[in-house]
Amino acid sequence: MPLYRSLITDYASWHRELWAFVDARDVAIAHRLALEVNLKNSHEAFYISGQHNWTGREGHALIIKFRPEVRKIPANAAGAESLISCDKARRLLGYEPKIRVRRGGLTLRVAWHRDQQQ
Repeated sequence: MPLYRSLITDYASWHRELWAFVDARDVAIAHRLALEVNLKNSHEAFYISGQHNWTGREGHALIIKFRPEVRKIPANAAGAESLISCDKARRLLGYEPKIRVRRGGLTLRVAWHRDQQQ
């Protein structure tokens, strides 16, 4: 449980990953799509991410608090959307993240630990 506790109490430790989340089932789908699609360049690299950041908090606020050196905040930071763009995978593979953090159960565990601290 210490890992989940640190997700709540120590957001700063997770800033390098930009609070990104992706479910293994979405990763598996992305791999399948990559095998099925006929790309001009067979050595394309893709970021595969979930639709939202795992904190459920607005990305803009997370960046301001934990990454104050960032001067240009991306447009997708207005809500809790993932700060890691998988637009290239959407465009070239037809990838669309399906599993949300809340459906994946992580938010329930994080919420439980947050309640325990209060």
